[in-house]
Formats: sequence, C-alpha cells, structure tokens
Amino acid sequence: MDAAEPSSSRTSRYLLLQLAYDGTNYCGWQIQENSVTVQETLKTALSEIYSEIHYMTGCSRTDSGVHALAQFVTLHVPESPPIPLQRLKRAINTYLPIDVRVVSIEEKSSKFNSRFDNQGKAYTYLIHQDQSNSVFLHRYCWHTHYKLNLAEIEKAAAQLSGTHDFNEFAISADHRENTVRTLHDFQLKSYGHILAITVKGDAFLYKMVRRLAGFLHDVGADKFAAEDTEKLLNSEMAFNIKTAPAQGLFLEHVCFDNALESYESTELPFMSFLKTT
Repeated sequence: MDAAEPSSSRTSRYLLLQLAYDGTNYCGWQIQENSVTVQETLKTALSEIYSEIHYMTGCSRTDSGVHALAQFVTLHVPESPPIPLQRLKRAINTYLPIDVRVVSIEEKSSKFNSRFDNQGKAYTYLIHQDQSNSVFLHRYCWHTHYKLNLAEIEKAAAQLSGTHDFNEFAISADHRENTVRTLHDFQLKSYGHILAITVKGDAFLYKMVRRLAGFLHDVGADKFAAEDTEKLLNSEMAFNIKTAPAQGLFLEHVCFDNALESYESTELPFMSFLKTT
C-alpha cells in the first residue's frame, strides 16, 4: 500500500530518501492496520512538516523484524515549505525515533520510482555460530549451535547462482505464477563466529532470501548435501526447507546504475547501520 497515489493535478516536490532502520520493533515496511510499521512511522514524522503527503512508496517491502541499510523511498510532497535538502533531512530525523534514520535525500524527476526503477538488490544474512547466544547479537543474527561447513555452503551457493525456477524457495503466501529469478552471485564472509551471506539478484520472491539462508545453513550443518541443490531446483526431491528468522536479514544495497554485479559487501551490516544513525 502506498501512502497515496501520484497525481499530476497537485504541485509536488519529488524526492528520494535513503532510509536505514533496525526492524526489531516494526511489523515490516508497509502500512498495516493495528501494527507499527516503518512506513507509518515515516509518514507520522513527515506530517509534522507537511500538511499532506502526495505519494510515498519504498523499493522493498521488508518483513516484520527485517533490517535495512538502503530502503529507498520515493516521496512526493508539497513544494511549500521549500526546505533545503540538508535541513529537511535533519528535520525529518528530529521527528523519527532513533531506530529509523534518513541517511540521504535528493531531488528526482516526477517519473522516477524507487520500486520500479531499481535494477536489483543485495541482501545480507548473518548467522552467529557459537554454543551460547550473545546478549547483543541476538537482535541482528540467527544463532546456531552448529559449526557450519563453509566449503559445502560455497558449493551449494554456486549452484543457486544464475537463472532458475525458485519455486521450492517460495512460500504458500506467495501466489505469483512466475517463480523464475536471476541471482548474480553469493558472497560468503566470516567475521569471527559470524557468517555473512550476501546474495545479489534482480528480484526476489516473498521470504526467498530467508529460505535461501535456511537451506544454506542446513547444508553447512550436514542436514543436506551440497549436491542436493540441483535436485531441489529441479523439484526432483521433497525438501523441508526452513525459513531463517527475520532478525538476521538486512536489505543492504539497492542498485539504480546497472552496477549490481560489481557490488561487494565489505563489513558487517549492523556496523554500517551504526554509522548512519
């Protein structure tokens, strides 16, 4: 649901916001009845500045509990008051809670839409491998007791890269007929006990990244063999794929310049998040 539909009859200022948020306290991005969402929180903050919001949509409908470094928001607001961009950024952040921040803001054309004009996204999923859960990391990682086999995960991830029918990674709530998607590649990096799995793709199915993470975790835990990946993609075997919990997932990067394949995740995403607050 968008905050409003774009209208050519109203004089608007066309903006693009990059939003970062800790998703722990929110029921996802999109406005829902009787739920606290990031979009509703942003809308409330903007209402302190503008009499109305002509249009607002995000580039990704992140789920409940999912975090973002790069939720890009297309925003159409009245031209008055004509606030300079840096002052507007500070003003919006003044009215936002500390777990939601405007990272950047820029003017765009009336035809630009962050949801439809991006060329793809990169998500990072974090798995904390340790016998005891961390009092701090539990907000941003999936904790597992297993010591994961990184070599086997790499083999499975290589087979998942490319254009495939990811029907087995769809959930029943996703009713789209076309489940073919293109994943450019996976990047696997270890930061001490934390395994970061970054996947870049043109588009993703509902909860697809969390199910990819769940499958790769189970490959690393020797519950599946890496060689089973092709059978899974071809629906040759019945698999009970788990959906990894939401708190480990970050929307990390959104591409508008056809350079998605060259993007590389270089640090733990919650460290980047801390820099933006």
